[in-house]
Amino acid sequence: MWECPVRIEDIPGIKTRGKVHQFAKNHLSMQFEEIRKLMQMRGFNFPCADLLCDLISGLSVTIFFSGSRKVGPGEAFKGLVESSFFPWDAAETAAGKSEKARVLYEFVRNPLTHDLGVDRKPGCDITIKKKRKPLSKKDLTELEKAPTRPPKIDPPLAGSGSTWDVSVEGLYYGVFRLFWNLAQDSAQMDAAEKRFAAGQYAWRKF
Repeated sequence: MWECPVRIEDIPGIKTRGKVHQFAKNHLSMQFEEIRKLMQMRGFNFPCADLLCDLISGLSVTIFFSGSRKVGPGEAFKGLVESSFFPWDAAETAAGKSEKARVLYEFVRNPLTHDLGVDRKPGCDITIKKKRKPLSKKDLTELEKAPTRPPKIDPPLAGSGSTWDVSVEGLYYGVFRLFWNLAQDSAQMDAAEKRFAAGQYAWRKF
């Protein structure tokens, strides 16, 4: 059974909400499938990290709602990463979450999206790492079904000060479980279903 990948639209909490289920099937499923394929090949460190950050950005203004429409894209992104939906290690402090969310947004997400991975001003020394032996389809399925991050998978972001390592596998686990955890929150899902039913898929206008 482990060789069958988890379909995003079949995650508990999604299928019972028609509009959210349709959105997940039509917009999210294919993007997760593309990342899965890249994860099974050597290289593609930057594209994987970029796509995963794009998914966080997308989720932060569609399915997840922070409670205020008066937030910018950075605040929405960082707020979701800092939230309890992201699978932080139990020992992670609030200050640590805030710092890692800032680093992920300012020195990973933005440079990859806008500047080919080259920041326009001095900041952090970021290394985006991926295992030399790619994860197999079975490995990915086991990772998706794991309630906590397996020891063989590095944390999504590790480091301090101006030196940080991004683990592609760890970030994949973080984003997948982020979506899984969001799907278990009835308040978030019911609110998203109501917005989608009214034709509003992105609550923040760009």
